Amino acid sequence: MQEITNMRGLRLKHNVTLSELAQAAGVSVQQISRVELFEHPPTQSLERKYESAMEEVIVRRYGAVRELENDYRAVKGILLDRAED
Repeated sequence: MQEITNMRGLRLKHNVTLSELAQAAGVSVQQISRVELFEHPPTQSLERKYESAMEEVIVRRYGAVRELENDYRAVKGILLDRAED
């Protein structure tokens, strides 16, 4: 079995795409993939960059989930009624 980083494990478990993480980190999808598969040597600088990127993904997703929750509460009890434009 191929070794992977904890970052890849988290990313796969929580459906964080390479593109989503790459955008947050400001790097290419290929760079993240190479780091995750130990094809690029890890550095403290990369560790910090990817930590910040993962935290940004968490914040973005938290915001999206809160918006979904608020929108859901607005239609709770009328969920199957015709939606207003």
